[in-house]
Amino acid sequence: MVLILEDDDILRDIMVKYLERQGWRCVAARNKHEAIAHIHDRLANLRWLILDRTLPDGNGIEVAHAARRARPDIPVVLISGDHNPPDPDEGLIFLPKPFRLSRLHETMARHGTEEAGDRPRRPDIPS
Repeated sequence: MVLILEDDDILRDIMVKYLERQGWRCVAARNKHEAIAHIHDRLANLRWLILDRTLPDGNGIEVAHAARRARPDIPVVLISGDHNPPDPDEGLIFLPKPFRLSRLHETMARHGTEEAGDRPRRPDIPS
């Protein structure tokens, strides 16, 4: 499952729909508070965090820290219109906005693990 934290409704919905078409299950949050609640409720099922850096009630790096206290191994893609990458010591994958959705998916594939639990489920193929 992928947690997508983005305060822009349109961008958040587009990312969710795109990744679901790629076979991922997604949960969406529009602010830090919602993201933290999803992390507490679904931490064991989360395989990726895609977090907007700048939010009205905080930032995505704070959310990454909260998740990594319990799951230090969870991969995080930080997306931002601010093209200054985060500190390399944060261990975040940086993707500046705007980006193609295919680049997001490629980034996840490149940085993902090979464990079966981390692969997306295959989408249903109509017969």
